[in-house]
Amino acid sequence: MPVKTHMILILCALVAASSLHAAGDDDFFRRIVKQQAHDRSGVSPLCGEFLKKYPRSGHVPSVRLIQADAESSPAAALALFRSIVRWYPRFDKRDYAQLRICEIHHLSADWNALKIDSQYGMGTFPRSVYLTDFRFFYIAAALKMYRYDIAGDTARALTESTHNYETLAKTLLIQASLNRKQDGYSRGYIYTLRELLLGYKDSAVHPSILFLLGDFYDHTGDAGRALTAYEDLEKLYPRSPEADLARERLKELKGNKTVGVPYYPDEKTIAGTDSIDISPDMAVRENEDGAPFFAVAIGPFQSLSQTSEIKKLLMGFEPVSTVRLREGFIHYVGKSPTLEKALGVKIRLAEELGINGNIVRVSGKNGSLYIYGE
Repeated sequence: MPVKTHMILILCALVAASSLHAAGDDDFFRRIVKQQAHDRSGVSPLCGEFLKKYPRSGHVPSVRLIQADAESSPAAALALFRSIVRWYPRFDKRDYAQLRICEIHHLSADWNALKIDSQYGMGTFPRSVYLTDFRFFYIAAALKMYRYDIAGDTARALTESTHNYETLAKTLLIQASLNRKQDGYSRGYIYTLRELLLGYKDSAVHPSILFLLGDFYDHTGDAGRALTAYEDLEKLYPRSPEADLARERLKELKGNKTVGVPYYPDEKTIAGTDSIDISPDMAVRENEDGAPFFAVAIGPFQSLSQTSEIKKLLMGFEPVSTVRLREGFIHYVGKSPTLEKALGVKIRLAEELGINGNIVRVSGKNGSLYIYGE
């Protein structure tokens, strides 16, 4: 047989084999997709078989993604999703894999890992349809890590970059939460809740708005307004988690024969609320296991306005507990397990803010707290 004819036959055979391989590849992939739609529990063995049989297939990234989604072990799923993000730079679903990484961290309450991976998602996939999700995960991690400055900055940036109704509602609710965490049941907090009540009645967060309004009035002793807010919540959203939380309180309010009052926060209500809310009770909380800890005491301050201004400067040093004394107010900064770590907080306060504080040791016993100075 002439050499030229032989080469032509070989090429024809290779093309035919390639076509058959591709057909088998596609058919197997469709089988996996069909299995995933009907029974995810049985898809992992198929994925493993596919990867062994077609290691160079163009479907490999998609199969690995299906395999990761079907994985029941969070640690194993994380490893699979990470491999997709790392090893397949041209795969168009890498952003989804990164989103799933963040979701696993959130469910596992691994806040530091969530902060790192959501930040990576924002930076690596700036045009992703999941960009807003990455931002919300980043905010959630910052809140849990007491980085209210980061959470606030990210929430403001998100508000400025979107016109989406639900995103704006959720972001404003986060800002309300920040107000409460930093200044308590304050004027800024109730003002933000009023904005939400007025502008976002049709949003998914409306049940949360009604519950938080009821909780605000409960805290400020306005039982009539609390009653009507909780009643509206139960009437409009009876199956919501917020309604479940409100029902117990509703029983107490109705048992006390509370008379309902319209709960819309009017100007008188807002003007009558302090710019910073400080509970007359001890605001420092003991550790759940009763172990002592160290904090840096700053103060006392004679005026509420000065107390509020100093507290704003302490963003980034959370947790900060503010306590009303017989005369004035005092801030307790940090919750350090050792004296050395508390000393680090004290040095930071001096270097960054020019504030000199005193280290105190806090211990709890039978619900009572004991605070000892340096």
